[in-house]
Amino acid sequence: EQLCADECEHAAVVSGLPWLSALSREQAIALPGLYLVRGRIDGARRVLSSLVRAMRDDLVPRRVRSAATAVDPPSPDATLWLFEAVRHLTRSVGLGDELVRGTLYPALCRIFHGVLMPGKTVLSLSPDGLVASGDEEVALTWIDTTTGSPVAPSRRGLAVELQALWSRGCETLAMLAAEYGDRATAEAAEAACERTRAAFSQRFWCEATRYPYDCLRDPDDADGPILDASIRANALVALDVDPALFERWQASAILDRVRERLLTVRGVRSLDPEQPGYRGEYEGTFAERTLAYHQGLAWTHLIGAYARASLRLAPNDFDLQEGLRVRIEEA
Repeated sequence: EQLCADECEHAAVVSGLPWLSALSREQAIALPGLYLVRGRIDGARRVLSSLVRAMRDDLVPRRVRSAATAVDPPSPDATLWLFEAVRHLTRSVGLGDELVRGTLYPALCRIFHGVLMPGKTVLSLSPDGLVASGDEEVALTWIDTTTGSPVAPSRRGLAVELQALWSRGCETLAMLAAEYGDRATAEAAEAACERTRAAFSQRFWCEATRYPYDCLRDPDDADGPILDASIRANALVALDVDPALFERWQASAILDRVRERLLTVRGVRSLDPEQPGYRGEYEGTFAERTLAYHQGLAWTHLIGAYARASLRLAPNDFDLQEGLRVRIEEA
């Protein structure tokens, strides 16, 4: 409740007290749990309205600020998480909701058509339809750091969870466009979704780890190719957001690997302990502690992604349901 600052002019969710501000990514991720499942629809509307008002150049900024003159750099994944937040809202209010149709849908259209435009760097499409992020000046995903450490993951290129956010976002946009009679956008979004899922199936599965690659970069990239096979939580996020990216056996393999390498009693690790650069303790200098966030520390909110993905595969497994309930309560 203390994190919900939705009665002020610039409604927002505070990412953490006392030192974190209203980070856009965290707002979009937390909105279903903080608002929708609790029936606080008006608060959810205000938060989403603030995110849309804060957009610049058809992208969501890293944070929502109260001062109109303060502009944060764009956030690629926060921009794509907006599609997910809108999808969840429509499940609660319906497709005919005035805010969805009059404000949120046009914002999603602007994002979508902006990504399709050539020459972009923050968010763009690869030739085969995967979504890329390449700006060196901004944090590209939730797992980025700017510590200067040689083991800090930049993830510039094709990050696994961004593919899921884009493909499911295109599916959401196509649904809305069809409902509102926007046939051209519906067809374009559906085609983009199909291309991304087809390219993902061809490129992202790593047979050696039986787990998706965390990040890819093409051979013609200025910094050279990357096939990052690190076992991270990002594939779990991708499975949760868009299960259509994976065959059933792949989903099962991902969950097996998460249980073996990443799942703890308090959350899901950001990196497999057997991987180079793993840090299991939050200690040391500020830079070392910042790096630990994304090099091994467990994140409680990812238990939700694990629970949803697990129950989707085994919806009638009551032992699984009880085990997940206990795990969530203890976390």
